[in-house]
Amino acid sequence: MTAPPLELLYLAKERRNASAEINFRILLRNTGSSSLAFSDLTVRYWFTAENASMAPLEFDCDHSSIGGGCDEIEWAFEETSGMYADHYLELGFTAGAGPLPAGADRIIEGRLYTENYSTQDQTNDYSFDTTENALTLWPRITVYHDGALAWGEEP
Repeated sequence: MTAPPLELLYLAKERRNASAEINFRILLRNTGSSSLAFSDLTVRYWFTAENASMAPLEFDCDHSSIGGGCDEIEWAFEETSGMYADHYLELGFTAGAGPLPAGADRIIEGRLYTENYSTQDQTNDYSFDTTENALTLWPRITVYHDGALAWGEEP
């Protein structure tokens, strides 16, 4: 099965190296000629959680241009192992999110943090980048279609 033609663009909204919140804007773009169901897609933001053992991790969706907005986004944190990431935030989408039409894009803005807002060091996070001032193609945030990697590079 061939992965659908997808791109992900990213912008760090909180650009300080150390912050209580990891804020980002991502744009998912369907570069193909067929519509894709959002419910078939998942997105992973890879990071190192310095204080996750002391306070639970949280995520808030601040804005989304997908059908139904933030209400159609599901999220979970998973542990992983490797350099520059010991966790990832996975964003999934309900059927109510509708399609990502051919040639279209949709934005998601969100932030992750610990329940007690402890400081996170973003410099050791695989998905973090502060070199750009605008949305930029970013392969360090991965996109999956039906569970198979469709965009990006895992750490």
